[in-house]
Amino acid sequence: MNKHCPKTPASELQVDLEPWYVSCVRLTEFGVSRLHCFRSDARLRLAPLTLIYGQNNAGKSTLLRALSLFSSSVGVGGEATLNLASEAAKGASFRDLRSRLDSLNEVGFSFVWRGAKGTHEAVSFRFMEEKDGSHVLRDLEIRLDGVAPHVFRISVDTIGHYELVAERKVLWSGKLQFDGVCPRMNGSLPVDKQVILQSVIDRLHHWSSTVHWLTAVRATVPRKRAIPHQASPKNSDGAWVQEHLGREELEGRRSLTGLVSSEIEELFGCSLRIDIDEREALFRATPVGTAWRLPLADLGEGVTQVLPVLTLCLMAERGDLGDRPILCIEQPEMHLHADAERRLATFLARVSNAPCNPILLVETHSEILLSTLLLQVAQGFPPENLAVHWVSRESAATESLVRQVKIDKKGNPADWPVGAFGQRSELSRALFLARRG
Repeated sequence: MNKHCPKTPASELQVDLEPWYVSCVRLTEFGVSRLHCFRSDARLRLAPLTLIYGQNNAGKSTLLRALSLFSSSVGVGGEATLNLASEAAKGASFRDLRSRLDSLNEVGFSFVWRGAKGTHEAVSFRFMEEKDGSHVLRDLEIRLDGVAPHVFRISVDTIGHYELVAERKVLWSGKLQFDGVCPRMNGSLPVDKQVILQSVIDRLHHWSSTVHWLTAVRATVPRKRAIPHQASPKNSDGAWVQEHLGREELEGRRSLTGLVSSEIEELFGCSLRIDIDEREALFRATPVGTAWRLPLADLGEGVTQVLPVLTLCLMAERGDLGDRPILCIEQPEMHLHADAERRLATFLARVSNAPCNPILLVETHSEILLSTLLLQVAQGFPPENLAVHWVSRESAATESLVRQVKIDKKGNPADWPVGAFGQRSELSRALFLARRG
């Protein structure tokens, strides 16, 4: 936990509001507003396996990267600001992040956590642009079941000061400091308000460490991968996965490599072997039924692109990433044949059911991935554990919209967008007519 956070977490403060902190355990909803192509509130329901579909340039990747951007801003960056130096920001300024579809100079992020007893904790952040081009948190709103919304709103009179407003009454005014987007505790707040604020602090610090992001284009596997003495950052290209596997081999621990090898054999018919040459790892594949050791660098892109996906998911499945990890994965099916896509979908469904309660947030274009998962639902996979969203945009000058496609227990999607995945049938009809003519 950040050094500025008090030693006593909200769960140990004995006041009437304690139950909300204790029971709110799972992130169930994430949303953005006025971010890039999203002008209105765009919200995702987060199930153990959450899929995002849509057209190119509709904003699918924006949603995944927004989650990563915010998580990387907890405890890092300036005072009450997003961490625009993070990888997910892609070098953007705050003005670059803002939607160009209206004149409001703000960007919003929202979260909902739900507990086992059905209690909710909703937190939203709105950032605004300053005259000098910088940005700052405009307001932080906290909603707890049975309690009026509490809003920390920036003071218009004093820099760095906020007012705590509930039911249109100002309950407190003073200096509120932040580490990135995460507020610090202020001892001058009433005790019950400290509990509310501390629950948000604890939630953000725990949640931010659980988010892991893999971009669509992942690092290729070189013939030799150096193993540094200290672990590299977990960047979105997944290169750290190769170092991690190599380090386990160097230290004589092959359990994770064995698990990855089994999945690669299921997908491609070859096993994975990692040989160590001093502090360099040599990744090799052995086709089933042979004694060959082929460098992964000489195999197809499908193997190297799916390697970080398999490894990250297996680390989550066996508990290496802690409780309730969130895996944000862009196009896991990249460079895979249809048969491998189908096996990958079955693998993702299995991982989403792991004891650590992960959330797999997947951006994809794969119709086979979806069809396989709908089949899984029809065969018994709980439909409530699968959330499917469609992101649409009429043109580059219009806003993007997010629609959840509900799935029934027989795997039937309701209100599927008109024209979605219709290209295959249209091409088949066109080919049929061309052959007749």
